[in-house]
Amino acid sequence: VVGPPGSGKSTWCAGVAELARAVGRRVCVVNLDPANDAPPYVPGLDIAELVDAREVMRELRLGPNGALLYCMDYMRENVDWLTDRLAAMMSAAGGAKNGAPPCDYFVLDMPGQLELYTHSDSVRYIVAALCNKPHLLRKTAADSADPGELTRARSGVEQRDSARPRIELQLAALNLVDSHYCTDSSKYLAVLLTSLNTMLHLELPHVNALSKIDVLETYGELEFDLEYYTEALDLHFLLDKLDRREEGRQDNSGRGDRRFARLNAAFVELLEDYALVEFRTLDVQNKHSVLALLSAVDACCGYPRGDLEAAQQWLTISPSPSSFQQPTTTPTHSQPLATELDLLDPLLDLRIVERRSSAAADRPQAPS
Repeated sequence: VVGPPGSGKSTWCAGVAELARAVGRRVCVVNLDPANDAPPYVPGLDIAELVDAREVMRELRLGPNGALLYCMDYMRENVDWLTDRLAAMMSAAGGAKNGAPPCDYFVLDMPGQLELYTHSDSVRYIVAALCNKPHLLRKTAADSADPGELTRARSGVEQRDSARPRIELQLAALNLVDSHYCTDSSKYLAVLLTSLNTMLHLELPHVNALSKIDVLETYGELEFDLEYYTEALDLHFLLDKLDRREEGRQDNSGRGDRRFARLNAAFVELLEDYALVEFRTLDVQNKHSVLALLSAVDACCGYPRGDLEAAQQWLTISPSPSSFQQPTTTPTHSQPLATELDLLDPLLDLRIVERRSSAAADRPQAPS
C-alpha cells in the first residue's frame, strides 16, 4: 500500500485487515514504514525491529526524508531479514511459534515519501526480492550508480536460491491518493504524474484509488464531474483551466503564460500517450467501497475472491448500515440482540454482539 503521506494508508490497512479476517482470511499486516511508530493496527511484523527512523535521525543527524532513505537502503542491504520472517509466518511452524495460524495474505504498509519512488531503487529491489524475481534484482542493480551492486545482487540471488527459504509473493500495488487534490487542476495533474511514475517504478499490477471520498465536498466544488477525475481521460480540458490561471500570473511581457502552457501541454501529452492512470474511489468506512477496492486488488494479484463474493451477496440482500461501526444503542426487549440477517453477515464482529448480550444480562430488570 503506497501513496503520499496522509492519504490514509495505515487506516486502510487496519480496516481491510479487519474485514478480511471477518471473511475468513489469515491476514498479517506488515509495517514497512520506519517512521510509523504508532500504527492503528497490531503489526505481525514491524520494520522497527530492524531499523527505526527516529534513531537514525538522532544518531546520524539526518532530516526526516534523509532518514527514510537511509532506512530503506539499510533494509535493502538486509532484505533477507524480511524474506526469512515472512517465509516463517507463511509456514505452519512459523505460525505455531508465534502463537498464531500461518498467514496467507499480507498487507504491506509502505512509507509515503515520494523520493523512495523517484530517486531511490531500494523499494523496487525489496519488491523484486519478495516476488522472487532475480531478473528484476539484477536490473535494479544494473541501474544503480554503484558499480559493485550488480556483483552483490548476483551473489545474493545465488545465496538465496541455495541457502535461504524461498518466498514468492504475488504482489499488487495499491496507490492511495487524497481526493482533495481533485479540487485543484495543477495538484491533480501532479498526482497523475506521480502515480504514473510509481506504476512504472514498481513494475507491479497496480490499482490507484482516491481516498477520503466521503469528505471530498468539504474541500470545495470540483471543476468537472467526479467521473472525469477517476477515468483521467480528455486531459486537455485541464489545460484551459490551467491557462486561465496562468493568465493572472504572467508578467508584463507575457512570457510566463506561454512557458507554463507549453510545460502543462507536454505533461498532458505524456499522460495520454501512456494512458495507464485511472482511479477508483474509497470510503474506508463504507463496506461496499472497501469490498469493491479489495476485490480489484485481489484480481490484480490473482487471489481467489469467493469469500468476497459471499460478502457482496449479503450486502445486496441486507439493509445493513454502510460503515464498519456497529450500533451502540442498548438493546431492549423490542430490539433483538442479533437478527437472522446479522448472523448471516460475514462482516459482523460477533464479539460486539456478545458484549451487548452480556450488558443486557447484567443490567437490572425493571419491576413488572
